[in-house]
Amino acid sequence: METGDNSKYRKYCKCRNKVKAITRETQCQYEEHIALKAHTEPTNFWKYANSKLKTKSNIPDLFVNANKNLLTKTDGEKVEVLSDFFLSVFTRPSNDVQPTFDNKYIPYLMEPLNIDSKMVEKLLLNLKPSKSPGPDGIHRPKGACCRSSCTTHSNVQIITCFRNLKKILQITVW
Repeated sequence: METGDNSKYRKYCKCRNKVKAITRETQCQYEEHIALKAHTEPTNFWKYANSKLKTKSNIPDLFVNANKNLLTKTDGEKVEVLSDFFLSVFTRPSNDVQPTFDNKYIPYLMEPLNIDSKMVEKLLLNLKPSKSPGPDGIHRPKGACCRSSCTTHSNVQIITCFRNLKKILQITVW
């Protein structure tokens, strides 16, 4: 200490300990908040959990050829090796004559689908806004697209509704 007075040092220690206690309590509250929301917002939970991990996942070096004497060094080389491997595993369809199938008699008829705007609106309102966006990249905030009649929605939104209807009707919608 510059003055040789221990009273200033003790004041400093008390202040430092208070700041440390506040920091720890805030951190604990933040972690508790994430834990409580983990069921509805798993993305935030895993983002926080992975930020605390010291290990990072990566693809190890791969052998370039069957002789196992040359290893890949860059990510681009790893991509090429994996691409070559998967191309060799999966076959391409041939241009040969495709087999023909006999027409089969189906003894039952599928009932026509009756999808009305109220059903679509109900499903849209039940979408969870904390979930990831669909393949169209659009987040669905709760009820944002259902304020007006469902007939005014875009085709993309209607197709998204069909995905949810598929669960209810247990059918495949293309």
